[in-house]
Amino acid sequence: MGVYITQPSFNYLQHLVNWHNCVARVFQDEQPPTVSLVQALVNTQWTTRREIKIFKTGIYYIFECMHAMYKEAILHHHTAAFDGKLITFRRCDWLTVLSHLNFTTMRLCIHVSRLPLGFLDAQWA
Repeated sequence: MGVYITQPSFNYLQHLVNWHNCVARVFQDEQPPTVSLVQALVNTQWTTRREIKIFKTGIYYIFECMHAMYKEAILHHHTAAFDGKLITFRRCDWLTVLSHLNFTTMRLCIHVSRLPLGFLDAQWA
């Protein structure tokens, strides 16, 4: 009896991925969305001039941008929301070990308004 090996969800040999224009992300959720839902959200809610393809391998989602400018824009914003869930993107290439990427930190911009004057000082900023 041999060793049982599970087939990967995405076969990289059947599809040539342009890894120079890819970013990776993982949903920190027990019920991550399907690839088709993520693809539909990207197609309908993101402003792009060219296509972004979504692939999934294990728990990781690969966003293949058809233009390097979109990859850099995604990485610049660093954090986005999908269906009410915050997500973080990381740079990857074909040599990246996805499990070594740190998805636990993210940058957020928070707008606070209507604070009492007593809280408007450098210590609270």
